[in-house]
Amino acid sequence: MKLILRLFLALLAALVFAGLVAGPVSPQGLAAGVPVTGQKMAIPTYFYPGPGWTRAEKGAPTVGLVIINPNSGPGASKDPAYAAEVTRARARGLVVLGYVYTSNGLRAGAVVKSEVDKYYLWYGLDGIFFDEADPSDCSKQAYYKNLYNYVKAKGGVARVVINPGTNLPECYISTTDIMLNFEGGYNAYVTWRPSAWVAKYPAKRFWQLVYATPQGNIAQAVAMSKNRNAGWVYVTPDVLANPWDTLPLLSYWNSELSLVRQ
Repeated sequence: MKLILRLFLALLAALVFAGLVAGPVSPQGLAAGVPVTGQKMAIPTYFYPGPGWTRAEKGAPTVGLVIINPNSGPGASKDPAYAAEVTRARARGLVVLGYVYTSNGLRAGAVVKSEVDKYYLWYGLDGIFFDEADPSDCSKQAYYKNLYNYVKAKGGVARVVINPGTNLPECYISTTDIMLNFEGGYNAYVTWRPSAWVAKYPAKRFWQLVYATPQGNIAQAVAMSKNRNAGWVYVTPDVLANPWDTLPLLSYWNSELSLVRQ
């Protein structure tokens, strides 16, 4: 019996070494400390259609996701410039989402859904980015699950992102395709860590946004994101009040593209 057990353990060890069985998972959400591969950039493109959008589109396939935000939401009417930009971005293979804020689950669901409807009617998007999703406990899980189901019923790609900008309880993973679990400055990112439960899910479920990052720290920021189970990342030198209203200078941008796709 002991011989059989020894043979079994030896076989299991060989399978783990060969990558056929998953090894131990670290608190950062990685198998035995192996960084995320196949990472992509997801960008809050909160600026009007023009050269910045063109550069983001040319960054595909490393750039995989962008967001339109005409007026902290869809605005009062369809904007032809955004409509044309959405068409161009989707033609390049980018997933295009519409920005809707939720006031931490306090905004009326009917109002939020009306904005979802406008985005789909005017722009034919691939899903919705629900901002301000930072409840401190699971009390708003049903609220966000209802919005998730509403978007999914639209058909098509129907990608749903929620943005708490920080760690959330695990109950919210069922309310989203991608959770944006960090949004903050580089200095805060150095010491931040994802919740331990993040280790149970694939990297494509998590996105991290890091602003106020000097050019000399791009490599460190991207490396940290890959070691924190982020399948989606965007790093920028831009700062508050709105770090998402520009793209970096070309030298910074090209460095980041290269680092992300490594």
